[in-house]
Amino acid sequence: MLILALADIHQPDGKLLSKIKLLADEAAWILLAGDFDTKKAYDELKATYKDKLIAVKGNTNEDPTLPLKSEEVITINGIKFGLIHKVSENSSDTFDEKAAQAVADRLGVKVLIFGHIHQPAVVYGSKLLICPGRGGTGAQPKKFSGISVALIEMFDKKITSVRINLI
Repeated sequence: MLILALADIHQPDGKLLSKIKLLADEAAWILLAGDFDTKKAYDELKATYKDKLIAVKGNTNEDPTLPLKSEEVITINGIKFGLIHKVSENSSDTFDEKAAQAVADRLGVKVLIFGHIHQPAVVYGSKLLICPGRGGTGAQPKKFSGISVALIEMFDKKITSVRINLI
């Protein structure tokens, strides 16, 4: 099973980049850690991907009619995944592993997917921490200038691989 993790797509029209759309079409689940920029973008993605899209609000998603929480927990094949946009209010543009581990612990998840920093990261520890990076072209990059996503493969109730794909 393929899980596509995205964050910071910043696509006001909700259209995914063509290479990301191919991955999204193939994925069993799409976990999106915020920053669509508009409710229209979320509505477009939800209409296309329906129940396989799980998303949370990002800091650019201030529309009060957006039907999203700031964090979600979902169990996929027996593994609990947490989804949040920003792991710490104190570290706005950098990866804070300690804060991410604390969020994963608080949510009681094995895997935490987060965004905001626009830099891909995969850290294996007591929890698996994944930042897919920046999944769209609509926002200025912070430090990492590329477009990236994370691909999580599962087989028989286990994560068999996690990789960052540069687009």
